[in-house]
Amino acid sequence: MGLDIKCPKCGSTRVQLSEERGKHGCLYFILFGSLYIIYLIFKWTVAFCILILFDWWIAIIKAIMGKGYVWKSLSLFSSRRKLYYCHSCGHNFRA
Repeated sequence: MGLDIKCPKCGSTRVQLSEERGKHGCLYFILFGSLYIIYLIFKWTVAFCILILFDWWIAIIKAIMGKGYVWKSLSLFSSRRKLYYCHSCGHNFRA
């Protein structure tokens, strides 16, 4: 594991990264589906603009300088939250 995440409850470093899934069902999608699709199209358009106008240029500059770069638009494309699970005490937490 690349990062040393510690459990806030027991202090152990034996944690596993997982992704939290959505909890909405069919009725939610029927009632709010069209609004959600419009929201996704808007969000992806903004993320694509950030990717084209900002991320590529900064990544090229950082590559020339020999440094790494964390893409800003990547977090807009992925809508899942990161959730950690401690194997020592069984505590779930977000970090």
